[in-house]
Amino acid sequence: MPEISVVVPVYKVREYLKRCVDSILTQTYTSFDLILIDDGSPDDCGEICDQYQKTDNRVHVIHQENQGLAEARNVGIEWALKNSNSKWITFIDSDDWLHKDYLKLLHETAIAYSVDLTICNCIKTSEFSIEEPPTSKDVKMFSPEDFWCFRQYGGAWAKLYKKSHFEKIRYPKGLLYEDIFVTYRLIFMQSKVAYIESPLYFYFLRDDSITKAQWNPRVLAQ
Repeated sequence: MPEISVVVPVYKVREYLKRCVDSILTQTYTSFDLILIDDGSPDDCGEICDQYQKTDNRVHVIHQENQGLAEARNVGIEWALKNSNSKWITFIDSDDWLHKDYLKLLHETAIAYSVDLTICNCIKTSEFSIEEPPTSKDVKMFSPEDFWCFRQYGGAWAKLYKKSHFEKIRYPKGLLYEDIFVTYRLIFMQSKVAYIESPLYFYFLRDDSITKAQWNPRVLAQ
């Protein structure tokens, strides 16, 4: 029975998709299912996803017409709630990749410190590959308020959530940085948050990424 559901929305990332998926499937912690949501990608990402599904029974692929990142995540959440016995859920962007101990350390920390939300440090890089940094077991405990002041870590990624938190929460459609509107709610639902000092998530800085785009009114809440 998988302990963790890993949700990866996929759209126009053929150059990076294998790097992402391979980093998930080679995790040292293996009790997970992987949900790949092909969000109407116009390249061959859908076919790449299907090949992974054929070779690894932990992989589940959903094909849909393009609906955007928020709805792709929501579809993954729905699948995990209805089809998986997992207790935890994490979100990975399909152009990013993971340290081999990402799932292991996030899960171990959640259990050891009795928290429902564990967050890890990340490295932002424009390099296609980097040497994995050594890990440590340094963990800081925060109240939600103190953590938000410390990091304001609004992305959906680099976090392990108790899956039950998403029974009534979904990502808002039609907004840029849509994860920020959900992440702060999830953080402030906690009595305490565990933060792993080791960088376990590698965030890829693409020239065409949303984070480098010009200001758009869709960043505002509606």
